[in-house]
Amino acid sequence: ITQAKVTAEVISGFSAEDLDNSNTAIVLADEGLLFPVLHNLPSQVKQLNVTMGSPLKNSALFAFVEALFSMQIHAINYKQNAFYYKDVIAVVEHPYFSKLSVEQEVMAFKRFIIKDNIVFVSKHNIDTYFKQSDIAKIIFSSWKNVQDAVLVLNTLIEKLRLPLVGKQGSIESEVLATFYKSITVLQNLIAENNFDLKLKTLQVVMQQLVAKETIPFKGEPLKGVQLMGILESRTLDFKNVIMLSVNEGKLPKGKAVNSFIPYDMKRYFKLPTYAESDAVFSYHFYRLLQRANNITLIYNSETDDFGN
Repeated sequence: ITQAKVTAEVISGFSAEDLDNSNTAIVLADEGLLFPVLHNLPSQVKQLNVTMGSPLKNSALFAFVEALFSMQIHAINYKQNAFYYKDVIAVVEHPYFSKLSVEQEVMAFKRFIIKDNIVFVSKHNIDTYFKQSDIAKIIFSSWKNVQDAVLVLNTLIEKLRLPLVGKQGSIESEVLATFYKSITVLQNLIAENNFDLKLKTLQVVMQQLVAKETIPFKGEPLKGVQLMGILESRTLDFKNVIMLSVNEGKLPKGKAVNSFIPYDMKRYFKLPTYAESDAVFSYHFYRLLQRANNITLIYNSETDDFGN
């Protein structure tokens, strides 16, 4: 996130012409930084063109759905006919829940759980505190079977569409559309196969569906700031280049190769190995810097769980 903040500072120093006429590129060596960069861009950036997909599983919406699944599965496991308080708090504190609910009700509800030391939150507690938010009644309804789960997810998308679609072509509306596609696939699968599914199984199937999905972004390539991955930058020239995550293991990727063919076999049969992959990335890297006037390389100097 600090890298994204530094990027915002660097961009603030560029002239309006450089920001409007496709002269500036933000290149992400680590594509996981897409959302932090998007959320930290300064107000000077009027137009942005994102030429890279982002995995749906990295989105806040998917985190919200995961929190719902955990809450329902734990409720079934505990057999208390109520929800465990930690799961409930994780759901009500999520930004997507706050888009759909009344803030005062959420605050009062959290105060009640903490003050009265509630461990299992019953349906009655929720009805008492969420009088105005009909979404709370939908989210905290018990899922008896897989159909209930899909119904709730569909209703959730319907409800989210209203606060999100008002914003023209926002990132969140793209996420919502891609997620809706996954839910439709899931619904069709359930309709075709009429065997009994447990919620846990549904969650796993859902994760596998979502793992394949990427959110495609479309934009105007001749205007605004260009945001891309390294491979998307090939053969393009920019006046200003900002590159993030110029770290070992990110640029180049390291020796992780998704292949069943061992290194020695590849060498013998002259197949491409990680050395060729490194060469491709190094070519793109120097090629991008070749004609740029202002180059900013940002790297992470923290040695922690996120790398070094």
